[in-house]
Amino acid sequence: MLNIAIVEDCESDLEALNTVLNECIVETGIFAKIYPFSSGEDFLKSSYSLYDLIFMDIELGSKNGIETAAYLREKNIEVPIVLVTNMMQYAISGYSIHALDYILKPIEKESFKEKFSGWIKIIKQKKKEIIFTTGNGFRKEKISDIYYLEVFGHNLSVHTKKDTFTVRSSLKKIEDELSNSGFVKCNKCYLVNLDHVTNISENMVEVGGDWLTISRREKKNFINAFTGKIGM
Repeated sequence: MLNIAIVEDCESDLEALNTVLNECIVETGIFAKIYPFSSGEDFLKSSYSLYDLIFMDIELGSKNGIETAAYLREKNIEVPIVLVTNMMQYAISGYSIHALDYILKPIEKESFKEKFSGWIKIIKQKKKEIIFTTGNGFRKEKISDIYYLEVFGHNLSVHTKKDTFTVRSSLKKIEDELSNSGFVKCNKCYLVNLDHVTNISENMVEVGGDWLTISRREKKNFINAFTGKIGM
């Protein structure tokens, strides 16, 4: 079951988005429930951490969509957010809150439906888990909770939202397991989850509060992967 929120203060726009979303749900055969909200304030009073996908109107009332989304990011909630706007130039605001995508009003059904399938694939990927072999047995982690992996010798340090732990494995093996999950090397020692990148400055990247070096060899690929992910 997927929980999808729509935050939209224009009743006709909310109804239009709700209609096309229901059509997509029926056509794809997924199980999903839609939760509509008419303001950012109402949305933030809800159990917002439970949503798997959020459609956020940028031009909301007193608390606009970017401010509302920024609050979620401050709480370390990495839910995919699709921005909804009347004007394309507003969509660039999505960079600051790591928006998954944006759509323009009025909604074009066929284009929306094509994008919807891609969004669902990303959501399912975020829900996936990976099992690590530790010195004491096994540990299961949500892929979306991993900040980055660091190699030293024949071991890896796995940096997550909760803590850091050590496993005996190669970076190449884990990189293969995490292919198509948004992880990219910034140098030969680090494999980074792009969803958790908060800053890039010259040859450094900030992820999970730590600053890591971007090597000359990996820089082009890393920057391309990052900018491609945020739609720049």
